[in-house]
Amino acid sequence: MILIIVANISFCNAQTPAKSEVIQTDYSKSAGQAIELIKEKIMAKNISEFIVAIESVHNGIYISISKIQKIENKIKVKTSITNASGKNSESVKKYSIQEFITILDNLIKTADNQLVFAGTYQKIKIIDDDKEFKIHTRKAYGLINLMR
Repeated sequence: MILIIVANISFCNAQTPAKSEVIQTDYSKSAGQAIELIKEKIMAKNISEFIVAIESVHNGIYISISKIQKIENKIKVKTSITNASGKNSESVKKYSIQEFITILDNLIKTADNQLVFAGTYQKIKIIDDDKEFKIHTRKAYGLINLMR
């Protein structure tokens, strides 16, 4: 629960990036590295839950914070989404571990070929205990769709 609050605090104060920030930040990477890390965490025996937070900027800021839990042979993805107008929604999805890994494998294979829309940028954070991984990309639609 603390992880969700920490992730939420860091994104709640988000503002549309200044033009200079967008120019200076390398958004050329795909979400492949983040998806591979998610897969590693799913396969790790010592990790039972972690957070995937995605901030997507396009005509406003959309924030999704997903808590991924491993429960026996299942994966539970509980996502809270705040859209550009500040409205919140939640979703819960359940998968078998094998089904989730298959989806991740397919996303990894297509990560470099994601559609890119002009003016769209994503920041992805993966948070596990006190460790945080960040990546900036413009190619995260597959991951966004999986999480919401």
